[in-house]
Amino acid sequence: MQVIVEGLSGSKFSENMRRLYSFSSRLISKVEKKYGLNLKLLSTWGPAVGGFVLPLDNYIKSGSFDFTEQQSALILVGVAATIFFDNKPLLKKVLDKIKEENIVDGFKQVLSQAKELKKVFIKFISSLSTSISSVSEIISYSFLIPIVSDIQNMLSKNSDLLELSKLITERLLASGVVIVGAAILNEVIEKILRRIS
Repeated sequence: MQVIVEGLSGSKFSENMRRLYSFSSRLISKVEKKYGLNLKLLSTWGPAVGGFVLPLDNYIKSGSFDFTEQQSALILVGVAATIFFDNKPLLKKVLDKIKEENIVDGFKQVLSQAKELKKVFIKFISSLSTSISSVSEIISYSFLIPIVSDIQNMLSKNSDLLELSKLITERLLASGVVIVGAAILNEVIEKILRRIS
């Protein structure tokens, strides 16, 4: 039991959630300031947005794109707006800014990667047979994407799946930025642990 607790604090689940929340907040803030868009609705998704777009940010940085920091942020916000909510007026404003910046082709490439990521993530979560049923509910768990390897790492240190899932859930919720229910989160974590064990 002591090994689990030490390992969990070492893997910093709470810090990761705060980092994802901070990443998405900075991204939204950059786009609001530079392009004059009101993205408060998108900010309600918190670490889910960060968990989803962080791999896409890495994709942009490691690719052959030539975007400014603000253009990258605009593309990521456009992708997040497309994936996370169906607010056509806001999405149109974001897409208009993308056209003005002449980065439509880059946006389409990143959006294609995002759609693939979404498809794989939804398929993975659906395969766990959890209580989560709608696509928007599944997407709200996107904050798990960058921490699956941390979860797997914790599993290698202890085989008590029920206790481990409870501890991981507590650490994620302790961040104060995860806005999903404890019972369902625990169920999802437990089923992920079972899948990868």
